[in-house]
Amino acid sequence: EFLGHLTQPKRKKIRAERRKVRDAGIHVEPVVGADIDEALWDFFHRCYRTTYALHHSTPYLTRAFFSLVGAAMPEHLVMFVARRESDRKPVAASLLFRDDEAIYGRYWGAVEHVPCLHFEASYYAPMQWAIEHGIGRFEGGAQGEHKMARGFQPVRPRSFHWLAHPAFSQAV
Repeated sequence: EFLGHLTQPKRKKIRAERRKVRDAGIHVEPVVGADIDEALWDFFHRCYRTTYALHHSTPYLTRAFFSLVGAAMPEHLVMFVARRESDRKPVAASLLFRDDEAIYGRYWGAVEHVPCLHFEASYYAPMQWAIEHGIGRFEGGAQGEHKMARGFQPVRPRSFHWLAHPAFSQAV
Protein backbone atom coordinates (compact mmCIF):
# COMPACT_ATOMS: atom_id res chain seq x y z
CA GLU A 1 0.00 0.00 0.00
CA PHE A 2 2.86 2.38 0.85
CA LEU A 3 4.53 1.77 -2.50
CA GLY A 4 1.21 2.34 -4.27
CA HIS A 5 1.32 6.00 -3.23
CA LEU A 6 4.67 6.53 -4.98
CA THR A 7 5.43 7.13 -8.62
CA GLN A 8 6.42 4.15 -10.73
CA PRO A 9 10.12 5.17 -10.90
CA LYS A 10 10.30 5.46 -7.09
CA ARG A 11 8.60 2.07 -6.62
CA LYS A 12 11.02 0.51 -9.10
CA LYS A 13 14.04 2.05 -7.35
CA ILE A 14 12.95 0.83 -3.91
CA ARG A 15 12.26 -2.69 -5.14
CA ALA A 16 15.62 -2.80 -6.96
CA GLU A 17 17.54 -1.58 -3.90
CA ARG A 18 15.86 -4.10 -1.61
CA ARG A 19 16.56 -6.87 -4.13
CA LYS A 20 20.28 -5.98 -4.20
CA VAL A 21 20.49 -6.52 -0.45
CA ARG A 22 18.60 -9.85 -0.65
CA ASP A 23 20.77 -10.96 -3.58
CA ALA A 24 23.86 -10.20 -1.47
CA GLY A 25 22.57 -12.72 1.05
CA ILE A 26 21.78 -10.16 3.73
CA HIS A 27 18.72 -10.21 5.97
CA VAL A 28 17.77 -7.28 8.23
CA GLU A 29 15.95 -8.12 11.44
CA PRO A 30 14.53 -5.86 14.14
CA VAL A 31 15.65 -6.24 17.74
CA VAL A 32 13.37 -4.40 20.14
CA GLY A 33 14.09 -2.77 23.48
CA ALA A 34 15.41 -5.01 26.23
CA ASP A 35 16.32 -7.69 23.66
CA ILE A 36 19.23 -5.45 22.61
CA ASP A 37 21.93 -7.07 24.75
CA GLU A 38 25.44 -5.84 25.52
CA ALA A 39 26.93 -7.88 22.67
CA LEU A 40 24.63 -6.09 20.21
CA TRP A 41 25.50 -2.73 21.75
CA ASP A 42 29.19 -3.60 21.30
CA PHE A 43 28.58 -4.50 17.67
CA PHE A 44 26.45 -1.43 17.02
CA HIS A 45 29.06 0.88 18.52
CA ARG A 46 31.75 -0.76 16.38
CA CYS A 47 29.60 -0.11 13.27
CA TYR A 48 28.94 3.46 14.39
CA ARG A 49 32.67 4.19 14.95
CA THR A 50 33.66 2.54 11.67
CA THR A 51 31.21 4.60 9.64
CA TYR A 52 32.33 7.84 11.26
CA ALA A 53 35.97 6.93 10.53
CA LEU A 54 35.16 6.24 6.86
CA HIS A 55 33.72 9.75 6.63
CA HIS A 56 36.79 11.26 8.36
CA SER A 57 34.71 12.33 11.32
CA THR A 58 34.70 11.73 15.07
CA PRO A 59 31.79 9.88 16.66
CA TYR A 60 30.22 11.92 19.42
CA LEU A 61 28.30 9.19 21.27
CA THR A 62 30.23 6.81 23.50
CA ARG A 63 29.76 3.11 24.05
CA ALA A 64 28.66 3.93 27.61
CA PHE A 65 25.94 6.22 26.23
CA PHE A 66 24.36 3.33 24.32
CA SER A 67 24.33 1.10 27.41
CA LEU A 68 22.78 3.89 29.45
CA VAL A 69 20.06 4.68 26.91
CA GLY A 70 19.39 0.96 26.51
CA ALA A 71 18.91 0.58 30.26
CA ALA A 72 16.98 3.83 30.78
CA MET A 73 14.47 3.62 27.94
CA PRO A 74 14.44 0.23 26.24
CA GLU A 75 10.77 0.54 25.28
CA HIS A 76 11.77 3.42 22.98
CA LEU A 77 14.47 1.60 21.00
CA VAL A 78 14.50 -0.58 17.90
CA MET A 79 17.76 -1.78 16.38
CA PHE A 80 17.83 -3.22 12.87
CA VAL A 81 20.66 -5.72 12.52
CA ALA A 82 21.84 -6.80 9.07
CA ARG A 83 23.21 -10.33 9.02
CA ARG A 84 24.63 -12.62 6.39
CA GLU A 85 22.13 -15.41 5.82
CA SER A 86 24.91 -17.97 5.32
CA ASP A 87 26.54 -17.66 8.76
CA ARG A 88 24.31 -15.13 10.63
CA LYS A 89 27.34 -12.86 10.98
CA PRO A 90 26.24 -9.25 11.60
CA VAL A 91 27.58 -6.71 9.09
CA ALA A 92 25.61 -3.53 9.87
CA ALA A 93 23.03 -2.00 12.17
CA SER A 94 20.79 1.01 12.59
CA LEU A 95 19.23 2.33 15.77
CA LEU A 96 15.93 4.19 15.88
CA PHE A 97 13.94 5.72 18.70
CA ARG A 98 10.18 5.26 18.90
CA ASP A 99 6.99 6.04 20.71
CA ASP A 100 3.44 4.93 20.00
CA GLU A 101 3.03 7.39 17.13
CA ALA A 102 6.37 7.54 15.35
CA ILE A 103 9.85 6.20 14.85
CA TYR A 104 12.59 8.81 14.79
CA GLY A 105 15.83 9.35 12.98
CA ARG A 106 18.51 6.74 13.01
CA TYR A 107 22.09 6.11 13.85
CA TRP A 108 23.72 3.79 11.37
CA GLY A 109 26.94 1.96 10.80
CA ALA A 110 28.47 -0.98 8.96
CA VAL A 111 31.64 -3.01 9.22
CA GLU A 112 31.59 -3.92 5.53
CA HIS A 113 30.14 -2.34 2.42
CA VAL A 114 27.09 -3.97 0.83
CA PRO A 115 25.40 -1.96 -1.95
CA CYS A 116 22.10 -0.41 -0.82
CA LEU A 117 22.38 -1.85 2.69
CA HIS A 118 22.28 1.62 4.22
CA PHE A 119 18.87 2.23 2.66
CA GLU A 120 17.55 -1.20 3.70
CA ALA A 121 18.71 -1.03 7.33
CA SER A 122 18.04 2.66 7.88
CA TYR A 123 14.85 3.27 5.89
CA TYR A 124 13.10 0.32 4.26
CA ALA A 125 13.21 -2.26 7.06
CA PRO A 126 12.29 0.36 9.72
CA MET A 127 9.49 1.69 7.53
CA GLN A 128 8.14 -1.83 7.01
CA TRP A 129 8.39 -2.52 10.75
CA ALA A 130 6.54 0.71 11.59
CA ILE A 131 3.73 -0.13 9.17
CA GLU A 132 3.44 -3.66 10.57
CA HIS A 133 3.21 -2.25 14.12
CA GLY A 134 0.65 0.45 13.33
CA ILE A 135 3.09 3.32 13.75
CA GLY A 136 1.95 5.98 11.32
CA ARG A 137 4.94 8.29 11.11
CA PHE A 138 8.63 7.86 10.36
CA GLU A 139 10.74 10.93 11.07
CA GLY A 140 13.79 10.15 8.95
CA GLY A 141 16.00 12.88 10.34
CA ALA A 142 17.69 15.83 8.70
CA GLN A 143 19.70 16.02 5.51
CA GLY A 144 19.61 14.22 2.24
CA GLU A 145 17.57 14.58 -0.91
CA HIS A 146 18.06 10.82 -1.25
CA LYS A 147 15.27 10.39 1.32
CA MET A 148 12.71 12.01 -0.97
CA ALA A 149 13.46 9.41 -3.64
CA ARG A 150 12.60 6.76 -1.05
CA GLY A 151 9.16 8.01 -0.04
CA PHE A 152 9.99 10.59 2.61
CA GLN A 153 8.44 14.04 2.37
CA PRO A 154 10.19 17.15 3.67
CA VAL A 155 8.67 18.73 6.75
CA ARG A 156 9.58 21.89 8.60
CA PRO A 157 11.70 20.85 11.60
CA ARG A 158 11.03 21.93 15.16
CA SER A 159 13.76 22.34 17.68
CA PHE A 160 13.92 23.47 21.27
CA HIS A 161 17.23 24.82 22.53
CA TRP A 162 18.39 26.71 25.57
CA LEU A 163 21.41 28.85 24.84
CA ALA A 164 23.17 30.28 27.88
CA HIS A 165 24.84 33.24 26.21
CA PRO A 166 22.24 35.97 25.46
CA ALA A 167 23.97 37.24 22.31
CA PHE A 168 24.23 33.74 20.88
CA SER A 169 20.60 33.08 21.78
CA GLN A 170 19.49 36.22 19.87
CA ALA A 171 21.56 35.20 16.83
CA VAL A 172 19.99 31.77 16.68
